[in-house]
Amino acid sequence: MVRTSPLLLHFAAVAEDRLSERSQFTEKHSANLRSFSSPWAKEEYECKKVKALKDVDIDTYIDGRWYIHQQAVTEYLPLEQNYCVFAEYTKSNDFSIWGYDIKVKNYSQTEDGVAIGSGNEWYNSLCAFVKDKSVPGALAVAPCFLPKWLSGPYWIVAYDEKRGYALISGGQPTVATGNGKCTTGDGTYDSGLWIFSRSSDRDDDLINEVRAMADEMGFDLGILNDVNHVGCDYNVQPGTTQVQQAVV
Repeated sequence: MVRTSPLLLHFAAVAEDRLSERSQFTEKHSANLRSFSSPWAKEEYECKKVKALKDVDIDTYIDGRWYIHQQAVTEYLPLEQNYCVFAEYTKSNDFSIWGYDIKVKNYSQTEDGVAIGSGNEWYNSLCAFVKDKSVPGALAVAPCFLPKWLSGPYWIVAYDEKRGYALISGGQPTVATGNGKCTTGDGTYDSGLWIFSRSSDRDDDLINEVRAMADEMGFDLGILNDVNHVGCDYNVQPGTTQVQQAVV
């Protein structure tokens, strides 16, 4: 009896889920647009073309922690986890058989202090790579055990290292929201919008400036929610709370 590799079965299942997710996503939002009653819904419009940056030094971009101050809800980033959110990156090619060269660590907490993080176990480790060397801002991200063709877009669309901000999109916005603006999806792939800062301290002037950039690019800012960094202990390990870690 020939036994199929569980890993191959997993890859097949993930690929099937991704295709199914995209089909359901398109069907759902097409129905929403057909039923929307605003003046925008009476005329079709194309989402503005958003471009990943070409003038990005990825080594500089990944050198240091980014704190997220506003983000859109996605399947893997529910509103309940909008506390103490940060992202860190490590450049190396020793952890992936698929050729990824950037390790991704995402971290967040719930309101009651439960920490959630990626990158601690093989099954939740995230990796990234630059898809086109001529456009270094157009990265792609996926679980490290998945091949590159199953990765999703992670685009740096605005960035200033000296001022300490970045605007990240989960690819090209394709969902018209009925107000002349567009969003990416809200699932796992082709989804998300983030405002990054090098500082965990909230700077409303800077955040509003980056929001204005996103608005000019055609993003619907209504999907962005604040992230709370007040009183955060970023050393709390995923799966525990500040209280539990203090007891240990």
